[in-house]
Amino acid sequence: MDAIARADVRGDGTLGLDGVPLTAERVRSIIEGALLERGCLAESTIIAPGTQAADPHMIGSGPLRAREPVVMDIFPQHKETRYFADMTRTVSRGVPRPEVVRMYEVVMRAQDAGIKALRPGITGQEVHELGEDIIFAAGYDTLRAGQKHDPKDPVIRGFIHGTGHGVGLEIHEAPSVGRSGTSPLAIGDVVTVEPGVYDPDVGGVRLEDMLVITDSGSRNLTRAPRQLVI
Repeated sequence: MDAIARADVRGDGTLGLDGVPLTAERVRSIIEGALLERGCLAESTIIAPGTQAADPHMIGSGPLRAREPVVMDIFPQHKETRYFADMTRTVSRGVPRPEVVRMYEVVMRAQDAGIKALRPGITGQEVHELGEDIIFAAGYDTLRAGQKHDPKDPVIRGFIHGTGHGVGLEIHEAPSVGRSGTSPLAIGDVVTVEPGVYDPDVGGVRLEDMLVITDSGSRNLTRAPRQLVI
C-alpha cells in the first residue's frame, strides 16, 4: 500500500515508482520479500489490477493504473510453525470510478455483518447467506438460486464465491463459511470473512480478515487498515 501510495501517475495513467513502472509483479515481489524478512513464505500472492480483478483467482500481471481497483490477496505460511494466514485488501491510487466506490461500500457492509455474526454455534452457511442477502439487496447477483437480477444475463457476476474458510496448517480447511458450511462454528476455529463483488466490465472488490471464534463472538487477527483510496 505504501509503494502504491508513493507512486507517480504517468501521462498514460500508469503508475511509476523511483523511475520504474509499478507492475503487479513488482508489488508482489515487495510483499513476498517483506514476508520473507518476517520468517514467512508467500507464493502466488494475488495482485490483480483493473478488470483482472473480476476473476477472484487471477494472480495479476502488468502495470498498475491510477483510479483502478487493485485486489491484493496475501496468504503466507510461517516457516517454523507451518501455520498460514490470509488477508485481502482492495485499493486504488486516487478515487476510482463511482461503480468501484459503490462496490467497495457494499462489500465492506457485507464483511462487517459477517464478522459481527461470528460466534460459537452459528453455521458458516448462515454467515454466508447473510452476506449474500446484503449484496443482492444492493443490486448485485449472487450464486444462490433466485438471486440473479437478470436471468437472461449469461455473464457470471456479483458475489461468486464463498464468504470464507478455515485457516490453519492448510490455507483452505474446515470449517467452511459458505454454502457447504452446515456444521456449527466452535470456540478456537480460525476462519476468514471475505465477501467480494465482481464485474468483468469494471473489475472487482474483495476484503478479507481472519478471525478466531471466542466464547463471546470472535477476535479479529487482521491488523491492516481498510481503505480504498490511497
